[in-house]
Amino acid sequence: MASTAFDWSALPGGLLRQLKGDLGLGASPAAALARKFGSQPDEEFVRLTWPALRDRWIARDPVVRHSLAAELRAKGLGDATPKLSSAKAEVNYLRSCRNSAGLRAVVLPYLVAVGAHGATPKAAVKGGKSQATSPAGLSTAWPGFAGELARTLAQLEVDQYLILSARQKPDHYVQFAQQGPSGLRAETVSNAFLEAWEQLDEHAQSRLLELGWQAPTTTPTQPQDPDGSPNYFRDWPLPVPYDAVAALAVQTLQQVIDVRHPGLLSYKAFAKGGSALVLPNLGLVRVPVPAAKTTEQTPAPPAPVTPPLPNNPAELMEQVKVVFKALLNLSEVQLDPDGDIPLHSDSAFVYVRVQKEAPIVSVFAPLVWNIGEPDDIETTVNQLNLGNFWLRVYWNGTGVVAQSDVVGNPLSADQLRMAFVAVAGLVEQQAKQLQQRYGGNISTGPPLPVKQPHPIGFQPTKAH
Repeated sequence: MASTAFDWSALPGGLLRQLKGDLGLGASPAAALARKFGSQPDEEFVRLTWPALRDRWIARDPVVRHSLAAELRAKGLGDATPKLSSAKAEVNYLRSCRNSAGLRAVVLPYLVAVGAHGATPKAAVKGGKSQATSPAGLSTAWPGFAGELARTLAQLEVDQYLILSARQKPDHYVQFAQQGPSGLRAETVSNAFLEAWEQLDEHAQSRLLELGWQAPTTTPTQPQDPDGSPNYFRDWPLPVPYDAVAALAVQTLQQVIDVRHPGLLSYKAFAKGGSALVLPNLGLVRVPVPAAKTTEQTPAPPAPVTPPLPNNPAELMEQVKVVFKALLNLSEVQLDPDGDIPLHSDSAFVYVRVQKEAPIVSVFAPLVWNIGEPDDIETTVNQLNLGNFWLRVYWNGTGVVAQSDVVGNPLSADQLRMAFVAVAGLVEQQAKQLQQRYGGNISTGPPLPVKQPHPIGFQPTKAH
């Protein structure tokens, strides 16, 4: 089985800041955690840091919060009286759980999964010995996204609006209003609209001011200030510097809202009056805008069928199999010796893994492998990441891997299909180009001798 590696710096920024203060870690909390606790956390770490883990990570991550609350409740921990029917109820339940050995045994695998690198290519045709490390921190897809965001904002017409939200915490957002002759307004959420466990800490609020946001001037219950806002806000007169607006939005999403990849965003766009806008160039999941009310009586559309929440990886795997049977018209889906689903699409071998530590489905594929250690491979990987919002590309020491992760609790069939199409499409578009440049193996066709890269830089085909 391919191994994973833990990276302390992959923990959420708010959690790292809390641990820095609680444990006196100094200027570089991730490095200090590695020195103090070793290569990855253990149950003793959970015991020492449970309040911070609960309030600064679990409470703010809907998938982890929901899954952990259900699992701890099933083990008879905490107050079993209230129903876990809302985020607030789940947070209150977690606070009722004693910091016991049973709790720590349940929490630890989720924590390890947060800092663990993703799945890697497999042996032989699946990519050689696994030594993968996906880069910690922020994705190289952000510059491409910032450019698309600037172009999209420039095309908005007067009284049109765009909201970018973190998909796992939709109450955290950056929003824009095109005001015609008055220019453009942008806002980002303040604590006035957030529950206690969601609120921005002092560091985040200070960072917003440092980035150039203006502090809120009112509260939701006060008379509205026409020139202010209960949110953090910023106004730009004409001509609007859209590149600067997009840069501020990206910095806020990265540094304050803790979004590591633009593919973890969703968007909602609409005009005054409620009519929806579709902005495909952003490459994001679109949140439908509720239809405007009319006087005509129209039948309500059928409610979407959502698969039940899986209780364990085996149940999630069964849901994944159903999706791929329908997508690829398969009568049966088999697992390989590692417990993954091997799939073939035209010239791409793609693998689907249900992670054991947390309800995550990873779709991954090797593009090229056995190519030595080219000096410019990181540059090539960064170029491939530009504009790819649904996946990430990384170098694992022997080959180049494409991977897309999908939340599995609940599982969205559409998102899983999109992840598969994105990974398979990139392999089909770029594998032969990479082999021509570096030699080595690809999924189809004979291997080529390892080559020295040409002086001319690699120019990847744009992936859609």
